[in-house]
Amino acid sequence: MNKPNIQFTPIRSDKDSKKRLRKIETPEGIELAVYLAPRGDRASAVIVDFVIISLMVVGIGLTAALIGKLTGAFSAGIFFLLSYFFLRSFYFIFFELKWKGQTPGKRYFGLRVIKRSGGKLDSGSIFARNLMREVEIFLPMTVIFAGGIILDGWMLLFSWLWCGIMVFMPFFNKDNMRVGDLVGGTWVISMPKTALLDEVGIHAENTSEEKPSNNVYFTKEQLSIYGIYELHTLENVLRSENPELHNNVMIKIQNKIGWKADQFYGTAEEFLQAFYSELRRHHEGEILMGRRQKDKYSGKHRYKEPKPIKNILKDR
Repeated sequence: MNKPNIQFTPIRSDKDSKKRLRKIETPEGIELAVYLAPRGDRASAVIVDFVIISLMVVGIGLTAALIGKLTGAFSAGIFFLLSYFFLRSFYFIFFELKWKGQTPGKRYFGLRVIKRSGGKLDSGSIFARNLMREVEIFLPMTVIFAGGIILDGWMLLFSWLWCGIMVFMPFFNKDNMRVGDLVGGTWVISMPKTALLDEVGIHAENTSEEKPSNNVYFTKEQLSIYGIYELHTLENVLRSENPELHNNVMIKIQNKIGWKADQFYGTAEEFLQAFYSELRRHHEGEILMGRRQKDKYSGKHRYKEPKPIKNILKDR
């Protein structure tokens, strides 16, 4: 039997979706199709974040004014400068660490930062991509708005040109990356949208709300029982041409997830194919959300190679 043929269609069907389609392979060996965030969505997300930052700066200014009345202008000035520095420097870093690659602006527009290599988004990449924002935007803008008195026209012109190049950098490369993405090894992608059930990820075999022909449904709780290790093991089972093996594995899965016998009337192979398809979609969505379930023991053991066919029926 050949490898299970699962065809996926993108949830988003805008004209440039093919141009934005990229494929990455996770360390667990799962190939994911992701869609780069449109430049307009990225710009809108940044605007939302800067509006939030501006409102927080206003709050810092009001607090500094209150401190100034109580303790003097020097203390108020120190408080304002330090608070503004930490807000400007760590706003994006804090949220992308806490929300797994999202800021309030990105979350509002359904965007997320991921590693181009397919691995887990780590703190090093987040720090690198966001600290570059200082070089890209904040320092040149500081020169422009605060340095006009002491700097000549050529330096101000250079600062404006620098800001312009950095702002429009996503238009100069096919992956819509700014300099921070190049340094941090990241992409900003559009998040998956549900198409069948709540647990369905970025891909869907059937994007309508009609029920699939085999009438097989699995809840998120049932799919969460098995991890990526078991997904690869099930793939090995489906590659085999052993009806007895298919039937035995089907029975073990049904008992494990609490499946009722009258919920499915097809063959064991059809059941396993349906379960494999939904389990793969489930884990693709989880990986894109920054969550990885290595196996049914929820990460208590390291990832291992899938079992050989002859050992699949044995309990782990």
